[in-house]
Order: sequence, then C-alpha cells, then structure tokens
Amino acid sequence: MILCLETATPLCSAALVQDGKVQASAEVFVPQAHARLLTTLVQQVLANAEVSVEQLQAVACAAGPGSYTGLRIGASTAKGIAQALDIPLIAISTLEALAAQAATLAAALGARIIPLMDAGRMEVYTALYDPELNCLKAPAAEIVDDNWIAALPGYPLLFIGDGAPKCHHVLHQPPQRIVWDGPAALAAGMAVPASRAFSRQQFADLHGFEPAYLKPVRLTTPRKLV
Repeated sequence: MILCLETATPLCSAALVQDGKVQASAEVFVPQAHARLLTTLVQQVLANAEVSVEQLQAVACAAGPGSYTGLRIGASTAKGIAQALDIPLIAISTLEALAAQAATLAAALGARIIPLMDAGRMEVYTALYDPELNCLKAPAAEIVDDNWIAALPGYPLLFIGDGAPKCHHVLHQPPQRIVWDGPAALAAGMAVPASRAFSRQQFADLHGFEPAYLKPVRLTTPRKLV
C-alpha cells in the first residue's frame, strides 16, 4: 500500500494506491493551507480505506514542478512519514501525475499527452508523454508562443492541465489537437507511476531529495514587514 501526496498546486490531495489502483482519495481546494490540511487528508484516506499506518509500504510525493511552498510541505511531510515508518520515499513528477490522469483517453485517441501547468503569464511547465507514461520530452518551463506551437510534433496531441485554457488562442485546436481544460494534478494520478516505481525499487534518497522547481524560487517580503 502506497500513500501518495500531491501538493504542487492550490489543490491539495492524498490517496492510497495498491498495484496501480486507487483504494481511497481525498482532495481540498484551499490555497495556502496545505500545511494545515495535508495531515487531515492523510488521516481521512487511511480511515476510508480502513488501513493503518503500519500497513503502508511506501510514501510518494510530488517531485515538482509547482508551488515552492506546496512542494516543500509535501516533501517534508512525506519524508517525515517515511522516516518514522522506515519505508521508502518515491518522488513522482507533477507533470507525470497529470499526464497519468489523461492516459486512458490518450490511448483511445491514439494521442500523446502534453501536460500544461500554469507558470505565470504565458509560461507553462510542460513535458511530453505517451499513453504508457514514457517521458518523450523532459519537463521544462516554456513560453507558449508561435515558436513553441511551431515546434510541436505533428501527431495527435492531448493537452491537459490548468495551463491549457490560456493556450487556446495559439493552439487553434485543429483535429489532431485536443485540449482538456482545467484539471490539476491529483494524488490519485500517482497510482500507476508510484506503483511502477515501487515494483522497480526506484526510490528517492530520503535525506537528499529536493523537488525540481524548474524556475528560480522567488522569495518576497510580506507587506506587513516592509
């Protein structure tokens, strides 16, 4: 049984997965409240699945990209649980978890998946996956403009994520391009990637793991301190 935590976006979620299938999941959309709500979600999914913490075999967390604060909260929580229970830590790309949510549809359409996470202005975090979740283009921060559009592969593409809506005016949605607006990465989306990593013993270093932010972290001073 793997506990999955997804905290890279304002949507905070937790899930219990086993053999690639979701046993229980819970999510809540309360921006800037991950630190307060994440442990509650963990308790909720454990109770819903009637699973004790002692039955957990691994814990998976978002490896980025995404919110600096959210990723740090998810990583520190996952590390704490893994260390306390002496179980392995699994790090899953937020983009892979997002692509996994579209894998069944992409397979039916014969399309590859381009997850798009909003990174501000006309910039997105993105990558390219096939329906089996093989990464065909590594995650990166990209500016969505005519040059980016011109460089897209010519085969059918399925765009998914909260970065997709702002790309409508440049994607033009020809028949070989389908845009699935809005979904954020969910812990339930880690089911297949986390189970695969567990079976292959692809574990993150418990002490050395750091999320991949893909963009420089911007630290600002709260207004009340200025």
